[in-house]
Amino acid sequence: MLNKRGALELSVNAIVIVVLAMTLLGLGLAFIRGQISKITETSEQVQDQIRDQILEDLRTGDKRLSFPSSEISIRSRNSKTIVIGVKNLLDRNLKFRIKIQDLNSDADGNPLDCGDTNHFYSKSTRTEGNRCAAFSWDSSEQSLQPGQANVYPIMLFAPLLKDTYLYKILIEDTEAPDDDNVYASKTFFVRVT
Repeated sequence: MLNKRGALELSVNAIVIVVLAMTLLGLGLAFIRGQISKITETSEQVQDQIRDQILEDLRTGDKRLSFPSSEISIRSRNSKTIVIGVKNLLDRNLKFRIKIQDLNSDADGNPLDCGDTNHFYSKSTRTEGNRCAAFSWDSSEQSLQPGQANVYPIMLFAPLLKDTYLYKILIEDTEAPDDDNVYASKTFFVRVT
């Protein structure tokens, strides 16, 4: 009889411990979910502030192209939205296209064959060993009146290999001669961690 009572107490204690563990797990998950939503909200606010800051810099300065940083850090297999600003300092309407040029090369100095950088790699289509970042943006012709500035978002999809990559953003004036059609340019690094 004493053995059965000890086994019953042990079973009740085990049930209490399981209930307490599940309750703490639920509270922990709710806390983490709340923290993640706060981080996401803060990230969106920072992105909006960056856009506003880029526009303000363009309005008050004489820069043709405003880019947030010369180095962008991103984790492998992740994506990130970057914002550029373009200001028309010409005395005519500026019609332009945004292009991103891949400046990476292999160990022998040969350019990497990444194809067009303006497309989306889904995670399922990326292959192990992919050394090319992908960018997605509105590649249609844009237009700015003299003195006007605007911001343009670009989505960066990180390559799989952790390394540092070099790219160049070009603002090409579609009404200028082909040999002198670069309105503005900026090189930048993508550091994949």
